[in-house]
Amino acid sequence: MKENNFFRAAIVLFVLSMVGYVWAYQSLPLRYPSHFNFDGVPDGWTDKNLFSWFIIPAISLALLSFMYFITPLFRKYPQFINIPGKEKFLELSDERKEPVFKLAENLMGMIAIVEQLLFLYIQYAMWSAALSPGNMMPPHSTLIIIGHSVFVLGIVIFYLVKISDKID
Repeated sequence: MKENNFFRAAIVLFVLSMVGYVWAYQSLPLRYPSHFNFDGVPDGWTDKNLFSWFIIPAISLALLSFMYFITPLFRKYPQFINIPGKEKFLELSDERKEPVFKLAENLMGMIAIVEQLLFLYIQYAMWSAALSPGNMMPPHSTLIIIGHSVFVLGIVIFYLVKISDKID
């Protein structure tokens, strides 16, 4: 994969988030909410320990790593890319495939950034709930999490339209 600033940004975001997670861990109470219902009311609790606090960042890192390492395989195995007009794409010259690869790489990088932001928000919401009276998630958390899915869908559609235009 050639230089991709979206992945760079996602990696920087993850590293900065880890600094925040380490800092926030110090202020957690011995028991804090770890799961919430649709209204933001805690319905699951956990004891303070490194595993329970850093499981979400570990999942975030695993997803980022997977996306980072699978993206270069687009060029090596283009037959496995799921894009509109794949048959036509596979018949293109290498020179004409290049802009499609760049768009696909940018799509993966953009999704990586948005996913890092989601994991950061979830961790922040848990920390905020742990320290707030009533242990409620911040207002509008459910809306933010659902909005994330809509936003990712918009990014995917935007890039797939651009990819389709490059293939035609």
